[in-house]
Amino acid sequence: NKRSETKKNTDVLPPNGGRELLFRKAEEVLKLDAAFEKKSWEKYKEVRESANLPVTRTRKQFLRSKKKLKQRYYKALVSFRNYRKKFHYMLANEIIKKCDVLVHNKLNSQRIYEESKQTWDGPGKKARSNAANLAQGNFAETLKHVIRRTPGKKYITGGGERGTTKTCLYCAKWNPKLKVSDKEFVCKNPKCKEEYPRDAGSCTSNMNEAAQIQHEREKAQEQQEQEEPVQQEQAQQSQPQQEEQ
Repeated sequence: NKRSETKKNTDVLPPNGGRELLFRKAEEVLKLDAAFEKKSWEKYKEVRESANLPVTRTRKQFLRSKKKLKQRYYKALVSFRNYRKKFHYMLANEIIKKCDVLVHNKLNSQRIYEESKQTWDGPGKKARSNAANLAQGNFAETLKHVIRRTPGKKYITGGGERGTTKTCLYCAKWNPKLKVSDKEFVCKNPKCKEEYPRDAGSCTSNMNEAAQIQHEREKAQEQQEQEEPVQQEQAQQSQPQQEEQ
């Protein structure tokens, strides 16, 4: 009975969608990457000789163990990527169950990827920022794919306005001094002084912008449909006149 209970507990994913398992796999990849970077034959000999210890392994044996470590690293990396893709699909299905219409802002991940390759100078702040944006872009593509194959659901792309988290939702006051750690928006306009969560306000701004764009498209389509019969009538009236001439 105890064995069956432990198997059931390990097989079932956590209620948060498997984030804990995803983080564990990411930590394993980082540990193996750090161990592979530190594994050097020259450093190994230097450490052993400084401690007055004999070098018990040959260079061939050391390189063989380094090759096995590299294989473990790539195996863990492939496992992490596969599970990340699976986790994206699980999270997308959870989101779609809670809504019928999804509004998502535009994110040109291909442009960010090309720029990151050109300006890459090591794992600095710019590289981490680009990696975070690319991860969001991959998840957005997965979300788009899942919602379009689900009947009764609709996907709308926002206008792509930048800085929605730094713009007041009520008076459109711009606050460029906000940091990433600031999760609450406090309007500096003395006539407004509204306070609300930044992420929720940004989502509302994107939804309003997408609704406005959608309304303009529908209005233009209605005008076009109204003008088509008039144009057809004018064309029919002009045909007899051309034949008489």
